[in-house]
Amino acid sequence: MLKFSDTQFSQLDDAALRQFAARACAFLTEHFADAAEVPQAQLLESVMAQFARARRHGLETDRQLLAYLVTAWLLGPTFDDYFTPPRLVLDDAGYSADEKIEWLEGWTVELLHRLSPDAVVPTFSARC
Repeated sequence: MLKFSDTQFSQLDDAALRQFAARACAFLTEHFADAAEVPQAQLLESVMAQFARARRHGLETDRQLLAYLVTAWLLGPTFDDYFTPPRLVLDDAGYSADEKIEWLEGWTVELLHRLSPDAVVPTFSARC
């Protein structure tokens, strides 16, 4: 029987997360012109930092991480500290990770529409 140590699992998880982060960088540069202006290494580290923040809120799946990343790109890297509603929902253990991200997507779209009713809001469900 093949057995992995906790360290090996952690290394596999880190490698998989970094691969997804690279795809998320490509997604950002495709959908946000200002992302294309950021040096690739810096963008990757920013994405990894956002993924770490998302994971602290219990978000783990690719879809959850990407939706969190898009919100951070649109509202700022510390939006979850700055805006009270997301902070309260993301830190509430009463919500599942899927419920948290569904709420966050809806809240972000509503906020952007209120700030600029004619704004084109990106689709959060896009895959990378």
